[in-house]
Amino acid sequence: MLERIYSTNSKTSNFINRSPVNDGLEVYGFSSRGISFNRNYDSWAYLRKFFIRAVMTPSFVKQALVWSEKNFEEMEGYWKKLYGDDHNELDLSEWLGRLYTDNIFHITANKKVYALANYFNKLSPREKVSVDSTSIMERSSNETLTEPLTDEAIIGNFMETTAGGIDSITSSTCFISYFMAKYPEVKKRVFEEIDSKFTRDQKLTCGELNQLPYCDAVIREISRMHPIAELNYRVNAQEETFNGYVIPAETQIYIHQYAMMELKAYMVLMYRKYDFELVDKNAPLKTHYSIIRACDELKVRVKPRVF
Repeated sequence: MLERIYSTNSKTSNFINRSPVNDGLEVYGFSSRGISFNRNYDSWAYLRKFFIRAVMTPSFVKQALVWSEKNFEEMEGYWKKLYGDDHNELDLSEWLGRLYTDNIFHITANKKVYALANYFNKLSPREKVSVDSTSIMERSSNETLTEPLTDEAIIGNFMETTAGGIDSITSSTCFISYFMAKYPEVKKRVFEEIDSKFTRDQKLTCGELNQLPYCDAVIREISRMHPIAELNYRVNAQEETFNGYVIPAETQIYIHQYAMMELKAYMVLMYRKYDFELVDKNAPLKTHYSIIRACDELKVRVKPRVF
């Protein structure tokens, strides 16, 4: 049943749509643009092809790793200026939100938005870094599609990409960091696996990141036990029968899911250099749930690892 529901082939899948007709989505235009709630199959298929060809290519992933490293090193520099090399208390959720904001704007729009720099300027009482608010880099051309994207399609894609690439991954990273800090034996094994594959200043590659089975397992298990989104939605266009049970057309189906996030790059960048602990080991994880489960605050002490 799940294979039928998750199929993206319109000839075999009756569950392409995620939402039935919804006045609220119609008002904001989400029913006809983007991927998540787009009920127009031709538009949905074209935009999905855009993501696959423009964002999921090996060369693009390789470039994304370069941006991730560069932005992490920028954040690391701010930490050293603000906190020195002692036990540094900071709100990891605030820093990660800015890190992933800079990452996603680099990836989707090839623009620098200075989220990390502005947050540093907010925290630093004396030293400030220069922020060029007029700097806009040219977007690289894409020749993999035969038709140009409309302005509405670009806006829809951008909204969905930023929503998934900032809030979701920020909260996922915080949840993983929190539970690793609660279970030192798990954190120790993560450190050991990362140390066996990477030196402190080694450049990240997809090949090495794919050789971290224990990190994979940690990400999967924490995401399973504490997912950011517990439900996935599908709507059947036509009447469907499953094990003799008839599902009327336009029925919204709720699927409990526990998705894995690609967080290994952050884990390597962070944990090969820094150790961390919770400021209050007995404090509960502070979250709220709206569309996704979001981390409100994660107070940790970060210090350079001693080898």
